Amino acid sequence: MALQDLEDVQNTASGQQAGVNGRAGKPGKGSSDGVINRNNGTPQSAQRGKDMDTRTKKERICEGALTAFAHQEFSETTMDSIAELAGVSKGTLYYYFPTKEELFLYVVERGIERLLGQIQPVIRSGISREEMLVKLLKVHLKFFDREQSLCQLLMSKSWGTKSLHQDIQKRICGYFRTMEQFFEQLQREGWIDPAISIPTLTSALFGMVGFTALRRIEMGLDVYTQETKLSLIALCRGALRAEGISPRTNHITMEDLR
Repeated sequence: MALQDLEDVQNTASGQQAGVNGRAGKPGKGSSDGVINRNNGTPQSAQRGKDMDTRTKKERICEGALTAFAHQEFSETTMDSIAELAGVSKGTLYYYFPTKEELFLYVVERGIERLLGQIQPVIRSGISREEMLVKLLKVHLKFFDREQSLCQLLMSKSWGTKSLHQDIQKRICGYFRTMEQFFEQLQREGWIDPAISIPTLTSALFGMVGFTALRRIEMGLDVYTQETKLSLIALCRGALRAEGISPRTNHITMEDLR
């Protein structure tokens, strides 16, 4: 009997014994409270451990897949190479992600969620609109500096089939919808020139920061630098109105440099 099979048998036996002890009103072995999961007779502490193990394995698979997809085209990336990078067996990989397409979409979706997790607190903050715009730009740049593999993946467009392209676009829509709603609010408040197309502005911001980061990554240069930040800030401020409530277009503060 293989070691993994033996462990499974032992775990099953322990779970059954814990269930018996729980029904008898006694704490199960290894459990401080004897609380039993009603669905399968497993102590809740053990269930939490299994859930944690599941999350850890999925995270490892996601990280391995992100590395693989970022450096190879979708068609050239194999599930074998992803399993090797993730440090899991092929059986484990296919258990969580039956197809390469499902895994690719999961990686993209998780990446967009992380980006939104950085953007939304800035949009909800109480800082001034100008500071908010500048900070959003820096958050994008810093995110792509920290998540270079994701930047390479999102900006490469090597996304496999046309059907897969459409599924990816659906997952990225949440990001663009969030940014467009924010820019529309700023336009209503007079901070953005009414002649500017909000969808175009949103796409331009994403592309401007993303491709700047991608080029510097490919050239082996640092991404989050003072020169890069100030250049992008100057370009971003060009979208703001030049009269009335216009922010200081040429004045750079110490906060901008951070």
